[in-house]
Parts: sequence; C-alpha cells; structure tokens
Amino acid sequence: RAKPYTSVDLNASVTLGDHWTVRAYARNLFDNKGEMARSTMADGLNQPSFLAISPLQPRTIGVALDMAF
Repeated sequence: RAKPYTSVDLNASVTLGDHWTVRAYARNLFDNKGEMARSTMADGLNQPSFLAISPLQPRTIGVALDMAF
C-alpha cells in the first residue's frame, strides 16, 4: 500500500486580445515525494518477481504562450 501524499498545483492565465493567452503553472509546487501507484508483477508461476512503482512527478514550473486562430 502506498503512503498518502499531498501535491499542490497552481495555474494562472491572462488573455491578450482575441488570439493570445499567457499561462503560468506549477505542478507539485512543494516538490513532495510520493507514489501514484504501486503493483507487484508476477512471473509465469504466479510468484512475485518485482515491484513496479510510479513516482509522483517532481516540481515543474513553466510559462506557455498560446495562440488561437
């Protein structure tokens, strides 16, 4: 069983005119560690062979410029 975790995401956007949008975002703002999923893989004899873990995405911060036409 995976341990509980908290992830904070922020999004902000400004629309400029009819075509442009500027976006700023932060994913996992506090860079918390966590597991989104975990599962045990079995071999052909149904014996556990390894543990697969999907970690939480590390902190990602960015800015994007979108144009709609």
